[in-house]
Amino acid sequence: MFQIIRIKDNEYSSKAAQRCYDSLKSFYGNNYDFDNYVSFFDAITPKDDPEKILRSKGIKNLNGFIEPYSRWENVLAAFTSHFFCWNNILKSNEPGFIFEHDAVVIDALPIESVQSVLNNLKILLIKSN
Repeated sequence: MFQIIRIKDNEYSSKAAQRCYDSLKSFYGNNYDFDNYVSFFDAITPKDDPEKILRSKGIKNLNGFIEPYSRWENVLAAFTSHFFCWNNILKSNEPGFIFEHDAVVIDALPIESVQSVLNNLKILLIKSN
């Protein structure tokens, strides 16, 4: 599963996300049911109140997101987007990759080796519940 994060209602992000999609399709378009294997995820933004979203998911300690070089709200929003994408991948039970809208794939990715990462994430999630 490939998830491409884009900023909703942002023309630059939509165009960049399409370029990312096209670069993926150039390597995998013939190997998979490609359009069912790739999805776009509308990014969580500070307007969505990522702090509230994370707390509702049981993530209470947000101090680790404080760092001097980025705006805290943007860091939380980016993490929240990735959090949802990883959950989507885990639920799919397929190997997966997450791409920012402006990523461009220039060579094939080791999809088969991602399966072990997925299995390890599931083990961690089971242990944490």
